[in-house]
Amino acid sequence: MMSCRCHGKEGLELILCLAPPPGDHEVSIDIGKGREVIINSTGIYVRAIVSDDYLPFIRTTSLAVSEITLKKFGLKYEDLLCKTVRGLLEASNHGSETAAALVKECNDMITSILSNCGEGD
Repeated sequence: MMSCRCHGKEGLELILCLAPPPGDHEVSIDIGKGREVIINSTGIYVRAIVSDDYLPFIRTTSLAVSEITLKKFGLKYEDLLCKTVRGLLEASNHGSETAAALVKECNDMITSILSNCGEGD
């Protein structure tokens, strides 16, 4: 039986270890004013979407954030972990081989985490 690479990790380190790959199933949490917190396997970012009334496109910027910044936005570790694990499962169920391998490797940990998540997390 293979050991989960995320075993022994805590906090943001655990969230990043279990995060889905970038793309359609990364975790996205709206924090208002055209900004959202994005969690994927490359990091945790605040993405701002800016549109210019005079130009026919939108521009996005992404800045890496710290645990302190997440707390300022009122985001709780437990909620982020639940959303991250659900995003990983979603990516796995929709064809991501990277996500599927991580789900297989860390199934027991994922099951344990989800058992502590409420429906709205």
